[in-house]
Amino acid sequence: MPCFSTIKTKLTDGARLIDALRSLGFNPEKRAYGDVIRGTDKRGLGITFEKAGGTYSARGETQYLAAISRKYAELGVREWAKRKGYSIGIGGNLEEDAPRAMTLINRREG
Repeated sequence: MPCFSTIKTKLTDGARLIDALRSLGFNPEKRAYGDVIRGTDKRGLGITFEKAGGTYSARGETQYLAAISRKYAELGVREWAKRKGYSIGIGGNLEEDAPRAMTLINRREG
């Protein structure tokens, strides 16, 4: 991955989407019908993701979509980095609606 890469996110992995929702404080629920995941916040507001054509699309309380997409991407980068032997340092503003800088650190030997 070159320096200063930008990641474009497509929500395709249901398990990672559920992990992203959970880590942001949502109560995720995979619906029994179709490929539908619903996340409900502490106030009872929800966002629903439905998979069609290989990617999830969102409806409902979509003001959460940016934060969920960032967390989903972060989890994907962490998973990729771990498989490749990198550790990760996080810098910059860590508020959920701010851009996030992640530094991959190569600690592999020879």
